[in-house]
Amino acid sequence: MKRIAKIGVLGVIVLAMASCAPKKAPSFGLTYEDGVRVMGKVYDEATNKPLVANVVVPIVPLNIKTDADGSYIIRDLPVGTYKATVSAWGYEPKTVTISVKEGQITKLDIGLKKIKTEVTGVLYDAKTHKPISGTVEVDPEGMVITATNGKYSLTLPFGVYMLKAKSEKHIFDVKTVVVKNSEPLKVNFVLARSASTQSLANKFPIIYFDFDSYKIKPEYKSALDEVAAFLKANPGIVVEVAGHASSEGSFEYNAALSLKRALAVRDYLIKKGIAPQRLIARGYSESRVADFNYKISQRKKNRRVEFLVR
Repeated sequence: MKRIAKIGVLGVIVLAMASCAPKKAPSFGLTYEDGVRVMGKVYDEATNKPLVANVVVPIVPLNIKTDADGSYIIRDLPVGTYKATVSAWGYEPKTVTISVKEGQITKLDIGLKKIKTEVTGVLYDAKTHKPISGTVEVDPEGMVITATNGKYSLTLPFGVYMLKAKSEKHIFDVKTVVVKNSEPLKVNFVLARSASTQSLANKFPIIYFDFDSYKIKPEYKSALDEVAAFLKANPGIVVEVAGHASSEGSFEYNAALSLKRALAVRDYLIKKGIAPQRLIARGYSESRVADFNYKISQRKKNRRVEFLVR
């Protein structure tokens, strides 16, 4: 009986010690006595994924960045009620109320919504200025929106997008859209009537290069100036700047050389005021010959840059 009594007394002592111990936060293992006043996580409201965010209490002032798992801890904040702003890249900022109570750790998880905005607009014919039916392609989302009677509407999250408007018998137009907040955006397109692909291709010269060179020869600069003027007059046209090489050297070396030739021409046109997104540079090495590589005169024809209407 004495042995049982001792165990019973010991059990009481252990329980008493446990009841006197400071209360620990369930997820972090920290106590009020450690200085912890507020703790929690910031997460995506839709997916529950943790977010790296900033928790700002302006009146203190205090600015805390969450850990990779979205967790944050606010220490040594006096008892009272505070307003805090929580923000993360690509998300709508949120203002929350934080209450600090004597002897207690406030647990506060905060969900944020992704920034999304509505983009609307109309496709117009450049000559008649009347709405025309067509489609709007969204890159990189891969969406294709139908513009019935010229009008279209779509919702995009935070980010940068390229919108391409198309209509039958018209040259497509491309615009860059930046979504940085939830304010609606209006993006209209004016599409010029298209000529045949062949007639457009005839407007672009072929630029030839010296052996193992990607330097633009002086005699081609006036031709490239005309290309720039044509592209400025036709803002809906996007072209591929295709670089090529003759068969001397390895395929890998010629691939790099052909791309450098394409980039040299692209850079020249950009300096003349053409938007980079309208010029797609590609190098084809020796895979697309204009003539056989048997003779020197034939090889010269393969050291070139051509323009392809996209």
